[in-house]
Amino acid sequence: MKLFRILSRKFAIIAAAGATCLSLVGCTDFKEQWRKATDEAAKRKGKYADLTGPWEGTWKSDVNGHNGKLRCLITKQDDGTYEFHYWAQWQKVLSGSFRENYQVVDKKDGSFTFSGEKDLGKMGGKFTHKGTATAKRLEATYRSDLGDHGVFELTRPKLAEPPASK
Repeated sequence: MKLFRILSRKFAIIAAAGATCLSLVGCTDFKEQWRKATDEAAKRKGKYADLTGPWEGTWKSDVNGHNGKLRCLITKQDDGTYEFHYWAQWQKVLSGSFRENYQVVDKKDGSFTFSGEKDLGKMGGKFTHKGTATAKRLEATYRSDLGDHGVFELTRPKLAEPPASK
């Protein structure tokens, strides 16, 4: 009986994590957008003037130590907000993505601040997010009303050399 309870509990955790991944925006879409964004950045030789473009790094929960890879594509929208399209990995196996528009303040000294919130549903709760960035480094905190909170640390990705023109 004890083994059955342990296996049932593990199955419930795996099923919940899988449902969370399925409920988030498709990862395949993110991978294609990531490829295009990094190709474009390589053509610009990795020069960035603001927050827009690709970012990569890690996330870490301050509550339980869970952590994983994190990528983000930031795009300025017509209404002046910025879309943050996140893709996160957990346990090196599970991943998911979501996007949300946030207000960004350009401090005119080369730094930016941003904040916002997103409802990730029953599995993720209400997610609040705030941080600071330069054109090369982004640091943020997150908090879920389900009790989790932690940090994001992102830098610009290392880029492949663009193919030589003939």
